Amino acid sequence: MTMRRDVRGEGPPQARNTRHEEAAPGKRTLVESVFGGHRVAEEAAKGGTDAKARGASDQQGAPAAEPGRAQAAAASAEPGHPQAGATSTEPGRAQAAVTSAEPGHAQTAQATAPATGLVSKQERVVPRIELGGSAVSSNVTSSHVLDEANEAKQQRVAPTGSPTFNGAAGSNDCTPGSVSGASVTWTVVESPTTWGVNITGFTTTGVINVAPWPSKPTEMVTPNTANAVDGGNITDAAGNNNWKFAVKEMEEYNQAGGGRSSYWHSYEASKAHEWAHWNTDWMVTCIGALWPAANADLDAITIPKASAADAAAAKLLLQAKIDARMATLDAALTAKWIPIPDTPGVAGSTGYIAGQAMLNPLIAAVKAYAATKKWT
Repeated sequence: MTMRRDVRGEGPPQARNTRHEEAAPGKRTLVESVFGGHRVAEEAAKGGTDAKARGASDQQGAPAAEPGRAQAAAASAEPGHPQAGATSTEPGRAQAAVTSAEPGHAQTAQATAPATGLVSKQERVVPRIELGGSAVSSNVTSSHVLDEANEAKQQRVAPTGSPTFNGAAGSNDCTPGSVSGASVTWTVVESPTTWGVNITGFTTTGVINVAPWPSKPTEMVTPNTANAVDGGNITDAAGNNNWKFAVKEMEEYNQAGGGRSSYWHSYEASKAHEWAHWNTDWMVTCIGALWPAANADLDAITIPKASAADAAAAKLLLQAKIDARMATLDAALTAKWIPIPDTPGVAGSTGYIAGQAMLNPLIAAVKAYAATKKWT
């Protein structure tokens, strides 16, 4: 995992943490042939990695204010974003449309890996295993003087999210990429006395990985996805396919000490978990909060007209200023991302909330089937 700088104090660079599902300490494997029996030594979950790589995310306290800010701009972020996913490998800055691996998402991918290192957010695994391409609309309008005549421009650019989605990965995690001067598109604005900047677009990239989860609807085996029908994989007999055990495992997903069960889970739950990190934690909580002010600052950048012979020469000088402001934004985004909760049962842990919402219909179906069978 690539490392990147976190702005909190003047210590050494920290890692932006990857969000992912994880194993809860103390959970034990149930003996396959016995329901309600004793628990034995922990076993690794099937279907994906489960080590939580929070790193610097375990630091407590409010994120540091963005360095160099003399003003703040508020923004409202739209919660419903068109999703983007891709079957390609990690993204860089060059974008290309690819075949969709994620239904409902506009598919984009990048050719090279980003210099990222935002430590991924992942699901917690119990040892006993979206909207991508979000566009966050900012309601902040920046007005900046471009010359001595007080010529003003109105600028409002909605960020575009373009993560690479891998639905056949070996882990469940979400890692936003770095932002830099290459993340924005812009034009040179000429006035009688200055050369200035007009931001026309901003794209943020990243990687979302989701591991396959077994779905064997007619087999009495685990790990599995619940299929509570006659001839399905739920029974009232002792063992891991017992309906009460299946319900318990899924209900504990977003409870304290819970997480992704080694026995009963679903691919859709893991997918919802990781897309929630992107759609809400990254595009709204981080980008939505910090981009509007950065957009305003970038639009305010100017250099004296006499410092560059033409627009091409001015663009080189202005790019250096853009790069510096985007580096500040990148550091502030890292500081805001790190303390976002990602623990089962903890308020604000959007991944577990989203994953539980996908498991609840399966839980309800198992309970309803048990009722029709008069299982108690």
